[in-house]
Amino acid sequence: MIRLALGIVAVCAIVAAFLPHDLPASRPTTGDTVMSVDSRDESGSPDTGGGGGRELVLDRDSRGQFHLTAQVNGQDADFLVDTGADHVVLSLEEARRLNIYIDENQMQPIMQTAAGVGYGMPVTIDRLTIAGRELDQVHAIVARDVGMNLLGQTALAQIGKVEIADDRMTLH
Repeated sequence: MIRLALGIVAVCAIVAAFLPHDLPASRPTTGDTVMSVDSRDESGSPDTGGGGGRELVLDRDSRGQFHLTAQVNGQDADFLVDTGADHVVLSLEEARRLNIYIDENQMQPIMQTAAGVGYGMPVTIDRLTIAGRELDQVHAIVARDVGMNLLGQTALAQIGKVEIADDRMTLH
């Protein structure tokens, strides 16, 4: 059990190395705002549905992180928005819950942890929906011993610009 805990801490430390220093690795707690959506066009005016861009505004939680709930192939999944992660990362347990096919024999070493080698495998998410925006064929990694799902650049780059000001992250 202690070996597993050390492994999880090591994975979190590796992930945290790629996060801005004011975003420690943890999940939202009761009372934290997970997501708020502000529909505005590029000029900052309220979006009237004429096809303009839609902003997603996330409030920083009590630990300094930004979380959101997205739909993976139509099912809700919670994510830590990780602007330093190259890929979307799903935990093995979450991938199973979302009915993403995983062949554990295809898992490969993808990181070094205090408990040993961390394993994962590439997958493609058919449809990832974030605040009504549908992203198709999103490259992701399913990893063992990851305590949270990460929304990385394979999704964020498709959304567009990401801005952080004060306690808000805006995805344009």
